[in-house]
This record gives sequence, structure tokens and C-alpha cells, in this order.
Amino acid sequence: AGQLLVTEYDGNRVRVVSGSGETGTLTAETGFVGPFAVLALDANELLVQTDFDPSGEKTDSSGTIWRVPFSTGVATPLAQGLGRPRGLVLLASGKVAVTDREHDTVSILDPATGALTLLAGGADQPGYANDAGARARFDEPIGIALLPDGALAIADAGNHCLRRVAMDGAVTTLAGAPEAGMPGMIDGTSAQARFDRPAALAIDLAGTLYVSDTIGHRIRRVRPDGTVETLAGDGLAGFRNGAGASAEFYGQEGLAVVSDGSILYVADGNAGDGSAFHRLRQLTIP
Repeated sequence: AGQLLVTEYDGNRVRVVSGSGETGTLTAETGFVGPFAVLALDANELLVQTDFDPSGEKTDSSGTIWRVPFSTGVATPLAQGLGRPRGLVLLASGKVAVTDREHDTVSILDPATGALTLLAGGADQPGYANDAGARARFDEPIGIALLPDGALAIADAGNHCLRRVAMDGAVTTLAGAPEAGMPGMIDGTSAQARFDRPAALAIDLAGTLYVSDTIGHRIRRVRPDGTVETLAGDGLAGFRNGAGASAEFYGQEGLAVVSDGSILYVADGNAGDGSAFHRLRQLTIP
């Protein structure tokens, strides 16, 4: 319907923003605390992740995924006992791929039952390894996107690179490298490029991937041929509108792109430090 879904972490709400910028609240209720990831399952229902469990507790296993119907906005727990499920993406099968930043895994969620099945990564074993299934290693996987070939793109924040996960669990590096002490804002081919804690991902219908480099305070683009480019941001933490390198971001933790790739929306928050950065930004893509 051309609306943006926004999780307001500090406000414990899911908001709906129209194309003209008008906002409304979809859900805000007792026990629904710290929402982050959000996914429209279909035209009738959302899945929303919170860092807190339904009793309001926050631990390393309090992450909860909720069902939220558009018609009522009433949140019902679907899966509990998770870490920090920071990415949700709908698969062609109707199931949902989930990244867990806390436990360093990528799993598949069945929305019908709430059952979660490991796809790749060693639970609570952070590291870097291109391998299959539980032998693969991630370090704080956050953003997730579905690639045109049906595989997953993962923003592996702690390793400063993007990973590719096939539906059989095979993991490879999509762009960047996990070289110790070498994160940075280098454009170029997928092998040459370097990222600085990539977090949010979005992808358009042409297969172009958009990446938020959170420590680098920039928005990057990965073309289908693997070429990495910087779209916006001067690398400094702040707020400034402008074109390309004249713009500034602070805590760009969420991305959404329109299907034709002409506009990218950026949830520019405060990166959890309490600063007064709470804006939705609109980036017109050249």
C-alpha cells in the first residue's frame, strides 16, 4: 500500500507512515517492549521482534517474535527464548529467515508453528568461517535480504563483511573481508570493498543491495555484478541533509527501498546511546 512500517524501539511501538509522511500507531501495549525487526507476512499480518520477553524481562535469551494483525494491532507471542533476532525476511516457501545477532546464527522460522530450525552458524560460537550449516561462523549477523537467486545476503557486522547463505546452508563471502583491524570505507569490486560494521540491508527488484555502514555513517550500494559504491554520508556522525558526501547520518539502523530502486528510506536513530537522533530520512538514488 506504499506505507512504511517503523519499529520505535524506545517508544515500544510499531508505527505506520504514509507516503505523505502522516504517521499512526499500529501497536503499543503492555508487554511489548523493545521492538526492532519487522516483516509484513502478507496484507493481513506482521511479524515483529522484541528484545524483551512478554513479562518485560531482558536477557540474552529474551528475544521474542510476535504476530501482529493489521486489523487489530494486538501482538501475540509466536516464538520465544531467542537472542536478538535483528533480521527477518520472507522466503518463497512462506517461511521466514531470521538472523540472531546474540547467538551468531541464521535460522528458518515456520510462522504456522513458531518452530525455529538452524540454517547456518554455530550457536554462541562467533567467528568467521565459510562452510556449511553449523560449521559456518558469523560474528553478529544483523541485516538480511533475499537475493534474486533465492539465497540470503547477511550483514555480518562483527566481521565487517556481507555473507551469502544458500538454502542448503552453504556460506560464502558476498563482499568485503574480515581482516583484523581493516574495516573501512573502500569501494570497488566485491573482493576489494571494505565495510565498517554493516547492519541494515535492503534490496530492489533489479537485485541491487543497499547497505548501512553504521560505524562509517554511510549508505553503500552493491550492484548485481558485485561492484560496491558509496551513495551518501561523509563518514561523520551527525545530521545534515544534502547530496552524496555532503549528507550526514548518526545511527542508520534500518533501510527500506522502493521496488524500482529510486528511493531509499533510512531509519536514522541514536544507535542506542540516548542522543536525540530519531528521524526517517529519504534518499533519492541517482
